[in-house]
Amino acid sequence: DDDEAVVAWDKAQLEIVQARLGAHPKRKALQRRLDGEFALGDLKSLPTFRGAHRWYTYRPKNANQPVLYRTDSKAAQAPRVVLDPNRWSGGGTWTIRAWTVSPDGRYVAYRRDRVGSEDTTLYVFDVNNSRHLPDTITRTKFASVVWTDDSTGYYYSRMPAPEPVPKGQEQYHRRIYHHELGRLVQDDPMVYGRGRPMLETCW
Repeated sequence: DDDEAVVAWDKAQLEIVQARLGAHPKRKALQRRLDGEFALGDLKSLPTFRGAHRWYTYRPKNANQPVLYRTDSKAAQAPRVVLDPNRWSGGGTWTIRAWTVSPDGRYVAYRRDRVGSEDTTLYVFDVNNSRHLPDTITRTKFASVVWTDDSTGYYYSRMPAPEPVPKGQEQYHRRIYHHELGRLVQDDPMVYGRGRPMLETCW
C-alpha cells in the first residue's frame, strides 16, 4: 500500500471525493449537525468490578477518546480518572484499544495505539501509585490479556519479532505467553502455539 502508483491513485480519488462533497449545497449544514452530535458525551460502558471498585469508560463532551474511570463498587464516590488518552497527544489521536484490571484492582493492563493503527503496544498502569510499570510489550495487535488470580502476572498473545519469520508473515504466528510483573519481556515463556500452523489464531 506504500507503492508510488497506489499512493498516487489514493490522492487522485481523494481529490475527486473532496471536490464533489465540497460542492454539495447542504454540506455546511450537515457539518454543523455532525459537530454538534460528536460534541455530546457518550453513554457509559458497562461496568467491570475488580478490587472493590467499579471501572468503566466514558467519552466526555468534546473529547475525542473515551476515558477510563474508577469509583467505589456502589458508585457513591466521585469517579477518578485512571487513564485519559486525550492527554497523550495534542490531536487526541491516541486511544485505548482494550483494558483489563487485575483481580486485586491495583493494575490495569491496556493496549494503546495511535492515529488509528491496529499495531498496539501493551502497557501496565499501577493505579495505587499513579505510574506506568516498565513492563511494555510491543506487537500485541488484537491481543487479549488474562490476569493470574494473584495479580502478579498475566497471559497474553503477541506477534513474533520480524527477524525470525519469513518476509510477509509478520502478521501471523500469534502465540500465547505468560508475563510476570518485573520480568524481562524477552524471558516470557511461550505457553501455547509452538509448532502450530502459521494461520492458527491464538488469543
